[in-house]
Amino acid sequence: MNDAFRSAADRVFAGYQYMRRGILIWKSVTIRRTILLVLLGIALSSTITLAIYQMIAPRLFMEVELRELSPRARYLANAVAFQARLYGGLSDLTTLTPLFAEGSLADSQPYLLDVDGTVLLPASAQGTALLTSTEKAALQTGSDLASLRTSGPDGNGQHHESGMFLAAVTVTRQGVAEAIVCLLKPVPVVDVVMEALIRTLRISTILSVLLLIPVCALAAVRIVRPIYSVRNLAVRIVSGDTDSRVVVPAAGEMRELVVALNTLGARIVSTQDELVLERSRLLRILNALDEGILSADRRGVVNQINPPMQNAIPIRPGDTLPEEMMREFSEAIRLNEQRSFEMPQGGRIWICTVLPIVEQGEVVGAVVSLRDTTHAIRLEQTRRDYVANVSHELRSPLTALRCLLEPLRDGLITKEDRKSEIYDTLLHETLRLSRLVDDMLELSRLQSGTLALEKMAFDPLILCRQIADMTTPRAIERGLTLARLLPEALPLCMSNPDRIEQVLIALLDNAFKFTPHGGTVTVRAEAMDDYVEISVSDTGVGIPAEDLPQVFDRFYKADKSHTGEGTGLGLAIARELMNRLGETIRAESCPDGGAKFTFTIHYV
Repeated sequence: MNDAFRSAADRVFAGYQYMRRGILIWKSVTIRRTILLVLLGIALSSTITLAIYQMIAPRLFMEVELRELSPRARYLANAVAFQARLYGGLSDLTTLTPLFAEGSLADSQPYLLDVDGTVLLPASAQGTALLTSTEKAALQTGSDLASLRTSGPDGNGQHHESGMFLAAVTVTRQGVAEAIVCLLKPVPVVDVVMEALIRTLRISTILSVLLLIPVCALAAVRIVRPIYSVRNLAVRIVSGDTDSRVVVPAAGEMRELVVALNTLGARIVSTQDELVLERSRLLRILNALDEGILSADRRGVVNQINPPMQNAIPIRPGDTLPEEMMREFSEAIRLNEQRSFEMPQGGRIWICTVLPIVEQGEVVGAVVSLRDTTHAIRLEQTRRDYVANVSHELRSPLTALRCLLEPLRDGLITKEDRKSEIYDTLLHETLRLSRLVDDMLELSRLQSGTLALEKMAFDPLILCRQIADMTTPRAIERGLTLARLLPEALPLCMSNPDRIEQVLIALLDNAFKFTPHGGTVTVRAEAMDDYVEISVSDTGVGIPAEDLPQVFDRFYKADKSHTGEGTGLGLAIARELMNRLGETIRAESCPDGGAKFTFTIHYV
């Protein structure tokens, strides 16, 4: 029972699959059109054949019938002539009665006529005039007669309008006509045969069409299958599946089409890879730029943006440009010209440039670049300040030299002791100019990286003690106390001892200058985890909090009038030296007054 049910279910499922496949095939427009076109061709050909057959076949069939009747009539005429020769005439017709009896021939009726066209046999039609005058005249010429009688009498004396086939042969004996043999066949018999043939042709045409439907379907499927494969490949390529390929047919135009489409798919893949690679390169280049760059459409909606632009302006793809940028953007789009303008943003100054994008003569958007000019402006300001400071620092000693040299040149100073004082002052100002130039050159070499700094191992404790001993007389001369807070021992350090000595002396000189008489300058050294920390503190006026960030700048002086001693480059040189050595230096104001400078030296 289960096997029978399973077998029935399998047959139903197979039928369903077959029907579903047939429905899918019929749903195909190409297959449906192909089948209909083939069937339409067959139907049209059959119709034309039937029409031609209906026009030509009746005449041909009548000619065939006439050609068939004439030999029969000739046969009967020969039989009658034989009887006439045998019996010396046709006075006795009893021997011929079976030949001309009714129904002796299946589809036609034979008649024996006298020379005047009157029926002699069969006896039922005896005495009936069967031939027309035209037919008699044709027979008197001695030739056989075969014609289609459209109307006229039959052997029963009735007049027929439907027409009959007529075949007549004259029977002669010794050159004299003795009788006429005539065969009549009604046309309706021919019509019935014709109708049967035409009906057969029609039925055969319908059956041929019905039988050709599955054949056409199979042929259409085989023809259309490569086309569908090509179509599906094209659809997949359009949808983005460029790796798909179609099996190449054996031969024909379809093979060329499939090969071309497969080649097109491979080229599309190659082109896409190249475009993706090129786009990736462009994105990397854009992302690596310091300038912010974005592209937007005519409405100002952002399409692409690189990280520097996102860092400068809080904007993402799909957002609209900010109002301060949108005004110039719209003008650039409207006028189709590049526009540049300054845009303050976040405490910085940006130069924004809008460059329209033109495609096929129409502006479709623009590229916006954003360049931070804050650093350039600050550099320009620094350059101006540097020139102003250098000019100021040079002007003071040069003015003093001029003021001293002019009286000497004019001979206004005659006393030798006064001349000696002026000479000392000239020497002092000259040395001051020399120190300024030397400091500027050294700072320039440090900042350009052309000054070589070699490192070596040394004891920082010995260095601190030596410098303290060397600068103590200067402290005493100024009325200051130089205190030392140094440990018993320190680890060896790796750096340039000459430059460390230069930095420490610069810090001590700075402390001596800004500490009043009776104050204290302290040198302190302390061992940390990875380095030694050396500091110089004083009890002077200290450094204002607002000046701490600029204390290591060039020409910085707490005295804004720059009338104090020093060039203002010592701390700047100290910072550059420590940076070049890989160390740190910092400045801070002490809570109890004064300032403290600290720098580090790493261990070996």
